[in-house]
Amino acid sequence: IRRQFWVKLLETAKEKTKLHAHTLPSDSHSIGQDLIKPGFRYNYVAKEQQSHVELVIDRGNGKEEESKQIFKTLHQYKEIIEKRFGGQLEWETADGQRGCRIKKTIDGGYSDEKKWPQIHANLIDNMINLDKAIKVHITKLSI
Repeated sequence: IRRQFWVKLLETAKEKTKLHAHTLPSDSHSIGQDLIKPGFRYNYVAKEQQSHVELVIDRGNGKEEESKQIFKTLHQYKEIIEKRFGGQLEWETADGQRGCRIKKTIDGGYSDEKKWPQIHANLIDNMINLDKAIKVHITKLSI
């Protein structure tokens, strides 16, 4: 059922954005697209009852501190980023994990097929807003 959820989301997304033009559907809980700079990835994540969009910062094995430093740098612009996004975001840097996340969670997941169009629209709009809010800060990073 997740694969169908992703197929429909990607079909809808093509009408609004090119952010995931090369993303393929899968059976996984997430699908995504790497950004131009290494170590940055936009993901859609769907669980049964909720979903989210996220930017994952993961510079790779042995570079956990670098990922955290990039996250801290972006966090300095939290107010500006969230204002441009149009609401609050969740800023997660978990000890013991390689990557950091900036995400927006929404109600609704892959288990409620009748609500898929609404969930997809919400996810896509949030992804577009996340990209608009944060991409300029990523391009300014000297990495």
